[in-house]
Amino acid sequence: MIDFDCEMLYSLTERENLTLKVESELFALYNFIKENFELKVTLDDPKFSAEFKIGLLNQLLPDYSEITRSLANQLIESGKASQLYKLSHAFSLLVAQKKQCLLGEMVCAHPATAAQLQAAETILTKKLGKKVRLKIRLDPDILGGLVIKILQGNIIDLSLANKLVQLRDQISAAV
Repeated sequence: MIDFDCEMLYSLTERENLTLKVESELFALYNFIKENFELKVTLDDPKFSAEFKIGLLNQLLPDYSEITRSLANQLIESGKASQLYKLSHAFSLLVAQKKQCLLGEMVCAHPATAAQLQAAETILTKKLGKKVRLKIRLDPDILGGLVIKILQGNIIDLSLANKLVQLRDQISAAV
């Protein structure tokens, strides 16, 4: 059912010239809910009405497209808010296939500039031989550097946290 919904969603967003915006919004919405435990619990709690949950989400997403807000509202009304990840992931894969590109995220400890994002996309496009589009996600747990996760499977971990783990492992192996 998700694949069918994604095809319809893709057709709709293409007609409105909003495909990349909606794909990015779904990704951001999923991460926003994942990182806000209280919001996730509220959206999953059957004690709260769908109207309350929709009102709450719409207050938090005033700048999101009508398509994304409507889709999130439909998931909430049908009691399937937990399906947002599956939908977001499936839609991202479909967009990547249709746009013949690779989608991914650049995880940074601190906000990256547009120039840094563009540079990473350019380097990855050359390295992987296919257009790469990245979204930025902040994660202070990586301490510094960055982690690039391509949706179709590649992970490039240049984080300080990973370098510290590698150093610890080298020291442990030497002892």
